[in-house]
Amino acid sequence: MSLISKILKPLAGAAALTAIATVAAQPADAFTFTFGGSVAGDNSGLTTAVSGAHVVTFNDIPVGTAIGNNDVLPNPPSALPFTLPNGVATYSAPEVDGRVGRVVVGNETGRFRAPGQVIVGNPPQDLDPALDNLTNYLTLGSPLERGPVTISFRGPARLNYFGLYLGSIDGFNRIRFFNGTNLLGTVTGGQILAALGPNTPSGRVTQYVNFFASNKSQLFDRIELISASPSLESDNHAFRVVPTPALVPAALGFAGAMLRKRKKEAGVKA
Repeated sequence: MSLISKILKPLAGAAALTAIATVAAQPADAFTFTFGGSVAGDNSGLTTAVSGAHVVTFNDIPVGTAIGNNDVLPNPPSALPFTLPNGVATYSAPEVDGRVGRVVVGNETGRFRAPGQVIVGNPPQDLDPALDNLTNYLTLGSPLERGPVTISFRGPARLNYFGLYLGSIDGFNRIRFFNGTNLLGTVTGGQILAALGPNTPSGRVTQYVNFFASNKSQLFDRIELISASPSLESDNHAFRVVPTPALVPAALGFAGAMLRKRKKEAGVKA
């Protein structure tokens, strides 16, 4: 059961979003997702407020860059793959028949719209310009960049958290979590919209969404971003790396050995 009671005005402001993060939770398979983040300092809208998370952006990747089966086409910029604590995050896509992701900026009618730029009313107006993303971001789902985009984490650890600034959320958006080839859970845009309230319109709401593994068996190392139609737009991807249970004893043993060595050296000096 969702802990949400009612949200009358999604995207009513950054303060409201932060408040939502403390009360909103919705189970999805083995995962929990919450809403809310902090205002980013680079005009990209919202970023994670989760302690210990590492954020990557697309600001250093040229606009128009396609993400394919070799990170990007034709050559990876120096920003990719992204380096995280204890590993790297590689972005890839099938690269067949337009099945890529693309780094873009701004809006293009029928193709993509920047996160945060939620236009409603007559005449149209932006609900909260302060949360607009004015920087580079990732899009997929249109015929020119169909996706899906896979984020693979490589390193001696796993992830227990993933967050992203998710723009104009649609029911046909999907985010899937894997450990190796094992599918752990799927969260759909429809689930996210339902958690925001029964009358939340598709394609008109932007939120910073935080996904958490519910327990150690749900630690993940791969994420898939999927959209059946235009589009899934996102920025400020956040990851939190945790040691796998098998690595913890080894890490403690190493730390103990170093401590004993230092004590021995101190004794020699004395």
